Amino acid sequence: MNFFKENRTSLLQSPSWDANSPGTPGMVGCGEFLCGSHCLKKSIKHSGFSFFELLISLVVLASAVGFLFSLFSSSTQGTLDSFHETIAYTLAGESLELVTGLGYETLAAWCADPSSIPSPNDLGISIRPPGTTGGNEPFQSVEKVSLDNPPEVIAYPDEYKLFERRVAIQKIPNKALVYVETTVRVKTGLWRKGQVTLGRLIGTEYLKW
Repeated sequence: MNFFKENRTSLLQSPSWDANSPGTPGMVGCGEFLCGSHCLKKSIKHSGFSFFELLISLVVLASAVGFLFSLFSSSTQGTLDSFHETIAYTLAGESLELVTGLGYETLAAWCADPSSIPSPNDLGISIRPPGTTGGNEPFQSVEKVSLDNPPEVIAYPDEYKLFERRVAIQKIPNKALVYVETTVRVKTGLWRKGQVTLGRLIGTEYLKW
């Protein structure tokens, strides 16, 4: 009876500390692992980031920043390209309509006598020799356009003055046809497309092939 009473008492007793006991510090009591100062020092020693981990983090961060910067630059350039392209097509279409609206007879007369082109030549009109591909005609800065009826000079907005244009007129040999080609390009700034070109054939109503 005394044997069971003593064992029961020992099982119910809470674990105690014995700093002088051999073995792992704090290992006394009823089989539980009690971490002492040795474990605390060990955990502090291995806390924080190593140099290699920090280097990897910096590389990942730099890659992310570079990707975001590239994405932002691409978006900005795309917006600028759209802006330039809209103005270029507007100027090219305007030039084409103004010149072709003069009719075949007027354009054919200009081809026969380039000195008959009225001045000032705001559209940069030049005559391209028949049978040639051209492309070397000079460009004219986009500043203003002069209208005949009624006489009026219209200045372009500042955004349009970033461009220059040319209008080439070419008589088609042995045909009652005139080919009108207008080209617009940016003279300042960056535009990946470079330039736009529009063309149209102008003939007579009684055209005979």
